[in-house]
Amino acid sequence: MALLAKKFKTDKRRGVLIVGDSGVGKTALVYELVRAWKKQGLGQFAFWETSGARLVSGESGSGMWLERCNKLVQEFDKKDIILYLGSLMELMCVGQCEHHQSGIADFLRTPIALGQVLAIAECTQAQYLIMEKESPHLLTAFERFDLSPPKHPQKIYLEQARVWGKQYEIGISEQAINTLDRLHRRFATYSAPPGRQLRFLDQLFRQNQGHTSLAQTEVYRTFARETGLPLFLLDESLPLSLESAHEFYAHRVLGQDQAVTQVVGLIVSLKAKLMRPDRPLASFLFIGPTGIGKTEMAKSLASYLFNDEKRMTRFDMSEYADPMAVGRLVGGLTPGGEGQLTGAVREQPFCVVLFDEFEKAHTSFYDLLLQILGDARLTDAAGRLANFSNAVVIMTSNLGAQSYSKGRLGVLPGEAPEQRALTHFLKEVQAFLRPEIYNRIDRVIPFLPLPAPVVARIAIRELEKLKQRAGLRKHTVTLEVGDDVIDYLAEAVKTATNLEEEIELALFNKRETQARNWQALFKEKEQDLDFLRLRLMASALENPGRITLVFYSEESESLIRLAGYYLELALTLSYQVTSF
Repeated sequence: MALLAKKFKTDKRRGVLIVGDSGVGKTALVYELVRAWKKQGLGQFAFWETSGARLVSGESGSGMWLERCNKLVQEFDKKDIILYLGSLMELMCVGQCEHHQSGIADFLRTPIALGQVLAIAECTQAQYLIMEKESPHLLTAFERFDLSPPKHPQKIYLEQARVWGKQYEIGISEQAINTLDRLHRRFATYSAPPGRQLRFLDQLFRQNQGHTSLAQTEVYRTFARETGLPLFLLDESLPLSLESAHEFYAHRVLGQDQAVTQVVGLIVSLKAKLMRPDRPLASFLFIGPTGIGKTEMAKSLASYLFNDEKRMTRFDMSEYADPMAVGRLVGGLTPGGEGQLTGAVREQPFCVVLFDEFEKAHTSFYDLLLQILGDARLTDAAGRLANFSNAVVIMTSNLGAQSYSKGRLGVLPGEAPEQRALTHFLKEVQAFLRPEIYNRIDRVIPFLPLPAPVVARIAIRELEKLKQRAGLRKHTVTLEVGDDVIDYLAEAVKTATNLEEEIELALFNKRETQARNWQALFKEKEQDLDFLRLRLMASALENPGRITLVFYSEESESLIRLAGYYLELALTLSYQVTSF
């Protein structure tokens, strides 16, 4: 702080640019300087603060910020006022538009360089390099002030823990402090110490008011809740059950035992801390025909590792078949705009990133992919860093699926299907990918075509999901499914490319072409029914018009309309009505 204050005690008026990693304390340093301004010999100065967002807030025209900046310069001209501007990168981007390529930072560059406005701004090293390339004259207006992380942050944590411990009347062990620091150094990759660690420590005390002490286990639990990571990956003392892990994935992804084994094997490597920390948590290439479990495996990983399927972000790479589309991933099309990929990972770094059918993307995408797999980092067009070291990166592909499904000559007698698939698909992938990308993928996992018994199990599961739909659960309607339906569905979709979708089609898209006249049959019925059973048979699927509604009470017009609603919207199947 004294070194920063010294910059403003010279006769030469010049702005200061604080450069340091996120979380290192750039903003905190400025605020501390303001609190101790007299002690630091800056008593003649007044301190003001603004930002790019404030300068354009509420503007009704694209040039209104120019007028505001002019007034700001006139107000501060040669006066003993230090203006804190916040992020210089934000200032450079804010104000740019189609008709005006210069932002607020470019406008203020000359007044700051001439000493008319005495300013403090901040940026990260990555942002500095971008500005050095895009607007080098802007940086010359400031004197650079580097701020590094503290050498011994544990002392800061212990000192602050004593302060908060007295405030909340809670003790905390030094072991818990060391665990907190270790977890953040490994997983809190966006933030340098001590910023994020101190915020976590404050949260820890606030959430445990009423406790007498905080142990290491509470640090693990709180960090797990915050990140979604399972406790077994954080706490070395907790074992990983291979049996339960295998059972979890095998239940979710039917008929892909070899793929499940490889996924569980990599999770074991994560638990044993054998993976490199400067790469994604894991990277997979799932390869094989469409619709046999690749996406479901990705969802299962999100659920198992981050406790939520919604932690998976999917990109259909057929939508990124040209360079401009690939640019959207890193926000390269609009000044300061968030990239679709980088923005998603910055918002939720603990996630599964799925590049679906990645071979359909433009070749420029593979340059981004190499950075992700190699360094676990991407910098967007505005200089913001997206760190993938806490993400699982998954690519899916159909490469070689068509030729594999046709079989191949020269199959060795007794060669296992799994080994034959692995050999086939590895050859296809190696022919397609650059070696430097292929060598950075942790596992290339083939997914095999499913046999008929597995298809039948999937059909049963999909029918059970159908029974749980709101239209059947909430209105006293029961769906009965005959055993012959399972056999019919397994046979109907055995060659389908997407099993779940094909089962939906087999159930929902059988339409009767003749006019529906069921309403006229019961037009004058008025009594309510207590219960309705809908019986689904394979013959109804094969021959539209033969689904039977069986009523176990007197029929009424209101429930007949309700039954018609289910058939039209929930099942989309034609039917005949029989009353008892």
